[in-house]
Amino acid sequence: MRDRLTVLAPAKINPYLEIRGRRPDGYHELAVVFQAIGLADRVTVERGDTEAIRLRCDDPDLPTDGRNLAWQAAQALRQQFPDLGGIHLTLEKRIPAGAGLAGGSADAAAVLVAGNLLWDLGLTVSELAALGATLGADVAFCVMGGTALGTGRGEILSPLPATEGLTVVVAKPRHLSVATPEAYRIFREEGLLAVRSGEQLHRFLGAWATGQPEAIAPHLFNDLERAVLPRHPEILALKNQLMDAGAIGALMSGSGSAVFGLVPDADAGHRIAQACSGPVDFWVTHTYRGGIAVVA
Repeated sequence: MRDRLTVLAPAKINPYLEIRGRRPDGYHELAVVFQAIGLADRVTVERGDTEAIRLRCDDPDLPTDGRNLAWQAAQALRQQFPDLGGIHLTLEKRIPAGAGLAGGSADAAAVLVAGNLLWDLGLTVSELAALGATLGADVAFCVMGGTALGTGRGEILSPLPATEGLTVVVAKPRHLSVATPEAYRIFREEGLLAVRSGEQLHRFLGAWATGQPEAIAPHLFNDLERAVLPRHPEILALKNQLMDAGAIGALMSGSGSAVFGLVPDADAGHRIAQACSGPVDFWVTHTYRGGIAVVA
């Protein structure tokens, strides 16, 4: 019987995000495409010697108590399986927080998947995703991984054909994070909702299925850019820098503050990153067809 399990938890980007209206529960009705990428945290789940949930993290700015989604995921497992006992978590962070890359959600999904394996709980991927959805739509996707269309508040997931190996440059202003609720609040208060027929999503999905950056780039779309970019012009400036440096297309991911650019290959990605200026962190990575992966 194993005492610990270590997994990689991939980040996500959103090459398409359309807000379709406000729901009675206060959330927004979405049509959003999720895509896993190679940038990933490393998450270790261990059997504890007490009844406590304990969390360690190498990023001192992140909470290590019930405010952390990974901690909440461990608690969700314990609520469903009260005999689990203590759960010890270790997070080794590479995905930046407050970036629209699902860093916290990826960690939570990793805890659910690793906990299911470590304690042999027998939950299916669908059951794990449903449990993840109680913590957030991004958690549900991160359990599944790959490529998916999310509807409802994003938690109703339909797998899409894998688009693996597209090279992306992810860029984040070093000292800027955007809170997702704040982005949606601005969108709502400024009356930015637009009625769309569904044809825009159809065109995007057709382009995405080609796997060709040149076909995809004109159809990248994020409704939240209209709320976030006027408040944070440095994100728009970074997006423009990526395009000026040679990205085929660029878009803010989720609620930001990260943007990503589609590029021809890794060499071009590194050249584009080096050509951009300012206090910005860069990652050259790729789209990924998998999800949470056991490494030790």
